[in-house]
Amino acid sequence: MVKYKICLSGQGRWLGNPRGVSGLARSYCFYFLIFLSLTAFSQTKQFTDSVTHFKVKYTNADYTFFPADGYFFVNSKNKIRITNSRRTSFEIKLTNGAVTKINDSTFVIESLANMGSTLVSVFETDANGKKKLVANKPFTVVSYPKVKLAGVGCDSAAPAIKLAAGSLNVYYKSINAKVPVTSFTMELYQKEKFTLDSSGNNRLTKKMLAYLEKLKPGSLLYLSNIKYKDPNGNEQAEPVYRVFIIKENGVVGFGLNN
Repeated sequence: MVKYKICLSGQGRWLGNPRGVSGLARSYCFYFLIFLSLTAFSQTKQFTDSVTHFKVKYTNADYTFFPADGYFFVNSKNKIRITNSRRTSFEIKLTNGAVTKINDSTFVIESLANMGSTLVSVFETDANGKKKLVANKPFTVVSYPKVKLAGVGCDSAAPAIKLAAGSLNVYYKSINAKVPVTSFTMELYQKEKFTLDSSGNNRLTKKMLAYLEKLKPGSLLYLSNIKYKDPNGNEQAEPVYRVFIIKENGVVGFGLNN
């Protein structure tokens, strides 16, 4: 019988010897358990450093996101304001893309190269100097819309009177064409709840106009499910369009897509 010698921990074991087989099995199990332990430790450390693996099963009422619609635009600078009612300092991380802090509450999210989803995670530092995850908010990354209301682009700012008098159209710069929207919905926040009103053309409905008239400067007008036909006659859709309300002669910096 041919015998092969394998050395583990400096001791020889002969596969032709039954005791050798048992010893080899015990040694193998011992080293395999050590490998599993080290692997588990490295994975635990990886999860601790990675935002992707964190899960928070509750909504943190201390934090408010504005805009709160849950959308970022691909290949664009997305400005977002995050406030903390307890005035606790915090920082945010992103599963992809880049975050630039403007001040204590305003951040720019950019370098989102692909449509899909991303997760914004909020961290606080406790008394021992250890960072803890306190809130998660998922965002959907969508294409930047070609839609303009009264000639005003998405994430821009305009007075309510200008928007009320305008229509919703899709602009194609490459062929210098303007296509009217065929239908859209507007999100209305009234009596502490959200409702939707729909338009079957590219103009605001009477209900939308009445709501727009009551919005104060700094408010957000939010349109969704925007449908239109492209120059080839194919039906297309934009998931979201938003514009900030300002005074008639006012200027606002937050929310501008630049």
